[in-house]
Amino acid sequence: MLVLALLTVLQDDDVPAGRELWDAVLDEADDLCDVRDLDLDVAPAAFVLRVGRERGNPLGGLVTLLAGFGALAAEPAAPAAPVITSLGRWAARQLAEALPGAADPEISAAELIAEVAGSADEAEQWEAASEWLDARDPEDAVRELLEAAESMSPRLRTVAVSLAEMLEGDGLPAWRELAKAPCVGPHARAVLHSWNQGPEPDQADWQWLAAETAAVALEESGPDEALCRIWESVRGDGLDGRLAAVRATGHPDAEKLARVVAGFVASGAPRSIDQGVQLKMMLKYSKPPIWRSVQLPVIASLGDLHRVIQVVFGWDGDHLHAFTVGGRKYSDPLFELELTADEDEMRVRDAFPPGGRKVGYEYDFGVGWIHEITRQKAIRLDPEQVYPACVAFSGDSPIEYPSEEDPQEPGPFSLTEVNRKLAKLGGG
Repeated sequence: MLVLALLTVLQDDDVPAGRELWDAVLDEADDLCDVRDLDLDVAPAAFVLRVGRERGNPLGGLVTLLAGFGALAAEPAAPAAPVITSLGRWAARQLAEALPGAADPEISAAELIAEVAGSADEAEQWEAASEWLDARDPEDAVRELLEAAESMSPRLRTVAVSLAEMLEGDGLPAWRELAKAPCVGPHARAVLHSWNQGPEPDQADWQWLAAETAAVALEESGPDEALCRIWESVRGDGLDGRLAAVRATGHPDAEKLARVVAGFVASGAPRSIDQGVQLKMMLKYSKPPIWRSVQLPVIASLGDLHRVIQVVFGWDGDHLHAFTVGGRKYSDPLFELELTADEDEMRVRDAFPPGGRKVGYEYDFGVGWIHEITRQKAIRLDPEQVYPACVAFSGDSPIEYPSEEDPQEPGPFSLTEVNRKLAKLGGG
């Protein structure tokens, strides 16, 4: 937003300089946010201001960055204003088109779905669709969205269903009507059941929806992630049995999905479903050190990892928690923590890439049990081994609720008992 604001101001006929340019950029950013109904994240602004002040120029850091890309002419000496280049004008147009904003209420449902699908963030999707949805009776909006989605790709259909769900139960008649449709129907039946407005979908519906999820993964991420989704969600004996079950769903993309995944497997390329990782989880600030090393599949989610941490450290699970991965927070979506993504949508594979980074995990925001998690090594999963499994440790688990009146000593850490509990998580 700040980049677009600066490039916009620099295209004016009368460009201010020095501190006045900074003020003009902030005003332009405010205007852009108002038009697009967005909140400006002040963190980048504070960073730019801090870097700029070191050079005696509030915009110094941002100007230097854009000059390095060729969007601005070489950084001028203060207090002269920077000069935008042709590349900078092109970048401004691209940014303006890419930034989220409310969709035109007059466009069709199909056009709205395609426009909203450009963002994976649910809040941005709501902002983009809000005016379109407000301009229609909820029942009509749900009907238009689901009817348009019937003939769309799995990814766009899933986006359409999510948009319709934003209206919650206001469009129930349309949900019930579209529950009979071939492609939207399984989604509608699952949504109605989640709202206690219909019976639980049968196994055929769940299998169809699993194929839909795998088809979305194929479209967005490729055959390895599609295979992961099939392995997790489709019932069948081994891979061949699961692919046969996919074909039997009647999903319009079933044959393509099964063919591409089978070809990927036949190619001999590494498969995530065969791979594991060993993670070291250390309780920060503990003296003597308290840590655990755990092996688990890379296709496990951060939600799965949360449950592992609870077991190996002996926490009782009664408090909020959150992971921090590369500056972004993940947690249980039921907590509805602000600016926090769904931990079940982030795989361990992606949170802990080779070459690794430290991932934070905080449990009980009041007390603040801080854990630091690092990748130790990659492993190949042993078909005879139950995962997750704790393979090394140091220190007994702390007392979660210490009392000065009744001090307690932690019980000795039992690797056997912990692995018995972990085996239950892994289905063993």
